[in-house]
Amino acid sequence: MIKIYLHLYSKGEDHGDAGYYEFQTVPSQGEYLTDNENLYKVEMVIHAPGNDSAAAEIFAVKVDLEEELSENIS
Repeated sequence: MIKIYLHLYSKGEDHGDAGYYEFQTVPSQGEYLTDNENLYKVEMVIHAPGNDSAAAEIFAVKVDLEEELSENIS
């Protein structure tokens, strides 16, 4: 497992929730994450090789599932 420092934000919010999580792989920009209640889109990935605390820092913004489906599925 890979330890990631994850920032979860809502649009227009300066500060969101942040914490360490373990992933199978490092999420990429444009991918989606869920906490089983909300959907988040990865906006930025900062890889941190050599950092003992986390392999990467991820910033993800909360999105609406219906809006994402209508924009991405034709």
